[in-house]
Amino acid sequence: MRASPVIFLTGASGYLGRYVIRELQARGVPFTAVGRSRPTQENHLRVPFLPLDLSEPEAVAAMAEVLRARLDRHAVVLHAGALSSLADCEKDPDHTRRVNVESSALFADAVPTLLVSTDLVFGGSGAPPYSIEDATAPMSLYGESKVEAEQSVLSQRGAVARIPLLFGPSADGRRGATDHLRNAEEAHLFSNEFRTPLHVEDAARGLVELCLDFEGGSKHHLTYGERVSRLGLGERFLEASDCSTELLGVECQDADRPRDVSLVPTWSPGRSLDESLQSC
Repeated sequence: MRASPVIFLTGASGYLGRYVIRELQARGVPFTAVGRSRPTQENHLRVPFLPLDLSEPEAVAAMAEVLRARLDRHAVVLHAGALSSLADCEKDPDHTRRVNVESSALFADAVPTLLVSTDLVFGGSGAPPYSIEDATAPMSLYGESKVEAEQSVLSQRGAVARIPLLFGPSADGRRGATDHLRNAEEAHLFSNEFRTPLHVEDAARGLVELCLDFEGGSKHHLTYGERVSRLGLGERFLEASDCSTELLGVECQDADRPRDVSLVPTWSPGRSLDESLQSC
């Protein structure tokens, strides 16, 4: 049996990264967190850590060479670090490209890399839900940067995992798509924006499984495959919880925001959307 690869995880202190660390620790997979700040975990297990600012290409290139030199054992970079705020990306396109595109290319050139991408590489045109073979057409700078990153990684025999809207508890209570519904008296949610949402715990499990069975040049969609509006997701979350938030449906009027980026899954989470909402 082949030994587990050593996984180098970027974005480890973020919403998704914390769940990936839990999954790696539970499986006993050797890993090192890579990023600007050392992640803290609830179980107080010390996390191996290498400092890195993804916005500094020279530092990323140097780190990539360090990882290349460590390839006496099988290694994979799980590249979850990114600038993902649509507004922040628009404010500084050069910074966005350094973080999202250049870092991805530098890692993939040196080490087998699994890029965490997004459903926002699509723009709602054509005929959703989208398969892994459908043409991308992003409507945001964030989506454009992820398309460029995907192309760079795949050209170096890396792999891409697109994840949709994530929900589930976050450390600060603000990151997941359902977090803000817990204590609010009322919430306004789009009735005309459709996604195929995924619990962050299942996203982490899927990403780790793809690293453990890494396949260069592959693309993946991690989702339950159930298309639902933001309002519909909120309603089903409330049905599965004891929250009494009043939900008000509103229509998105933003011309630059895609209305439907639902995905066709290539991986089975092993449970349904409703089952996962029970654990929120």
